[in-house]
Amino acid sequence: MNVARLKKTLLLMLIFNSLNILGDITTNIHKDEILFPNQPQSADFYTLNIGAWIIVAGDRESDHDLYYCLEQGCIDVYNKLINLGYSHDDIYFLAGNWDGSLPPNADDVSTRINIEYAVINWASLKVNENKGLGIYLLSHGGYNKMALPGADLSDTQLDSYLSSLEWISDMERSVVIYDACHSGSFIDPLSKEGRIIITSTNIDNRAFENSDDSHGLFSENFWTALSNGDLLGNCFVYATDCVDLLGINSEQTPLIDDNCDEIGHEVNSYFHSLPNGGDGWDALQITLGKTNLHPEFVVLDKCSLRTYIPEGMEELHLWTILDNNTEIEFVKARIFPEWWEWPAPHVDDDGIAYFTESDFLSLESFDLTLKPEPGINGGKNYSTSIYIPKNPSIFGQGNGTYKIIYEAKSKSGQVAKPLVSSVVINENGEAPLDLIPPTVKILNPLADLAIQGLLNITVEGEDDQALDQIQIVLDGKILETFEMPSYLPYPVETHSVDTFKMKDGIHNLTAIAYDLAGNRQQSSVFINFQNGSILNFDYMPYLIGAAVGIGIFMFGTLLIRTKKKK
Repeated sequence: MNVARLKKTLLLMLIFNSLNILGDITTNIHKDEILFPNQPQSADFYTLNIGAWIIVAGDRESDHDLYYCLEQGCIDVYNKLINLGYSHDDIYFLAGNWDGSLPPNADDVSTRINIEYAVINWASLKVNENKGLGIYLLSHGGYNKMALPGADLSDTQLDSYLSSLEWISDMERSVVIYDACHSGSFIDPLSKEGRIIITSTNIDNRAFENSDDSHGLFSENFWTALSNGDLLGNCFVYATDCVDLLGINSEQTPLIDDNCDEIGHEVNSYFHSLPNGGDGWDALQITLGKTNLHPEFVVLDKCSLRTYIPEGMEELHLWTILDNNTEIEFVKARIFPEWWEWPAPHVDDDGIAYFTESDFLSLESFDLTLKPEPGINGGKNYSTSIYIPKNPSIFGQGNGTYKIIYEAKSKSGQVAKPLVSSVVINENGEAPLDLIPPTVKILNPLADLAIQGLLNITVEGEDDQALDQIQIVLDGKILETFEMPSYLPYPVETHSVDTFKMKDGIHNLTAIAYDLAGNRQQSSVFINFQNGSILNFDYMPYLIGAAVGIGIFMFGTLLIRTKKKK
């Protein structure tokens, strides 16, 4: 090999090795990147380009219960799509007119015939092999049917409309979002290749409206996240978390199907995330293809820990800290006594499950007002005082635990993720002896993973009274101790580890949580550092030395050539 070729070879080896080393520094395996056996391939990033939307506000023609809730929810979705960059010509809005008028911007009445026209005829002019269709349905529902004025819509009918559209237009992608009781019954037969099906609950359970009867509970939170440009899968997780925070996850279970196997899955119960059961991979990689350049946000940052008050105390003080960049419609608290149960739906002769406004009258809410003094860390302080004797429907049974749900909403329809706390009324207003240990989770990394480069360890903890601290421990050595605040929610904590400085092989990672009473709980996983033996020392001096050596070699060669010429 001649000298010139040798120099080029050595230089290229140096460059490639340095690039590989530097590239591995930031490598970290996340739980959403793990491939399971027989896992179908997901779509490329941002491939779901929805060119048109169909919105349908359903109705029970017999009594129109909660019709204005269904109508207003669909108006909210229409406005969010407009804010996302869609025009009126991109949206076909169907609603009821039993009161003699359609809502603003509605195109026609929400009958089955008009839905068929919208999907097969109108949408065929809007979609193609590159542009898909979005369908949003909000109504009362039964098994395999959606309530409409006149004849109801069945799942097989909607599937046939979509199949016809796909055949006519060569459309390859679509998303269907259906919010109603028993909406999970629509997953089969709608589940097909290229379709993402999202339902507000499963085949057997009910779906609830939001706290001010202006939207579906799941839908309101889902569309809030979607309107801010989040990935479709993250929007599903966010809305599910909001349902769970209200404590009705056993009554309402949102499902997603995006792997066309006709089976929907809820979020992973441990990590509160997707993918789960093969579903979510597709939805975690796509947005609508439209961008909101000025996203609005309403965030409930903090609220009080569980508090204890003595029986006979007449006043209860509630507070929360808000962060927002848009005008606020309300900040309020709902109080759930421990004896309160979510109502069961009524069922009509057609098998449609439905609620009425009177079903929730016993669940009162209390408005919080903005105070001039700042809250914790300078946030906007909202608070109120409740006179207990004037609210016998809530506090009439006396001693017990009362869940407090803080909610906030902007005038444009954006809603905050709820905060949950509680107050306990007992004989002396003191906390009982704390014998219950806290809980702690290691969210990242997963057990038995092969890890390279920078590792971000993520943990979270909870306690029934007050959490004190969380420690992250690796192989018996405390890496960091996090002190927990005296308010909720407790933060998710992260500690970064450079695994290049660690020995390859199996390591024990432990998270330990302590409450204020000294109770402790821990969670551990075994993880595997695999950087390769050559990377388990400080490579930079060798990299610099190799570069200097090549430089000297090249300079020496140049001197030899110069002398030969002389």
